[in-house]
Amino acid sequence: MPEASIQFRAGAGVERLRALLADPTFVASQIPQVIAVERTSATTARWTVEIKLGPMHRTSVYEGELVEQSVSGVRFRAKGPESTIEGYLAFAPESPDATLVSLTLTLKGQGPLRAIVDAYLAKRVKDDAAQFARALSEHLTPPSTASP
Repeated sequence: MPEASIQFRAGAGVERLRALLADPTFVASQIPQVIAVERTSATTARWTVEIKLGPMHRTSVYEGELVEQSVSGVRFRAKGPESTIEGYLAFAPESPDATLVSLTLTLKGQGPLRAIVDAYLAKRVKDDAAQFARALSEHLTPPSTASP
C-alpha cells in the first residue's frame, strides 16, 4: 500500500480551506490523472481517471466521496477497478490567512494485477501528493496585481 505524506503552507485560513475541500468536485480536480469530474451528491462525485502504465493507457471511472469533514481536517476516498485513492488533509492554523496542511495520500492496488499496480503506484505516490499540494496552493494564491 504505497503512501506519501507532505506538509505545506496554504495561503488561506482553515475556514476557507474547509469550504473548498467540502466540494467533492474540487478535491477530485486537485488529483493528478483525474481528467473529468461529475458531482453525484453533496459529498460524492464520479471521477474519470486516466491511468498510464508505460505504453498502455486506460480510462476508468472511480466513485469518490468525502468521508470525513471536521474542524481539524478532511478525509476523502475514491474507489475504482484498479485502485483505491485515499487522502487526509490535517489543518493547523497559523494565522487568519495561513494554515499548515499535512497531506497523507495512500494508493492501494486491487484486482488480479494488484502487485503490478502497487509497484506502479509506489513510484507515483510522492509525486501525486506534491502535485496535489501545489495545485491547492496555486488555487489559493491570489493573482498578481503588479502593473507592467
